Amino acid sequence: MIEIVDPVTPPVRDGPRPLALWSPVIGPMLATLVMLEAAYALVGPACRRETRLFLHLLAVTALIGTIVLTMLAARIWREGGRAWETQAGGSETRTRFLAVIGMMSGVSGALIIIAQWLAIFFHDPCAAS
Repeated sequence: MIEIVDPVTPPVRDGPRPLALWSPVIGPMLATLVMLEAAYALVGPACRRETRLFLHLLAVTALIGTIVLTMLAARIWREGGRAWETQAGGSETRTRFLAVIGMMSGVSGALIIIAQWLAIFFHDPCAAS
């Protein structure tokens, strides 16, 4: 028998989309790398203008983005269930695993961003090397 598929109705997904699962895993570490490179690029303009405002705005933006991604991972973990099944496989276990890895990546990324931000507070951008 031939099955008729309605092309207008999208298929139903189980669980969050792949972008929602992978962005908390990759995003915080990407934010730390972007912050590091952008901070190096902004040191010259910060010295010429004698202000660190742009460096602080960069750190705040990276930290807020990391916190948002960590909260997304925590929400996915809560919605997926907090129980950890060691023998079961499938999409639920994968979703929980990626959510936990996303939370760990977010916390470590936030700590790295705070450490980079401390350097902005304590070091003068115009200091001679």
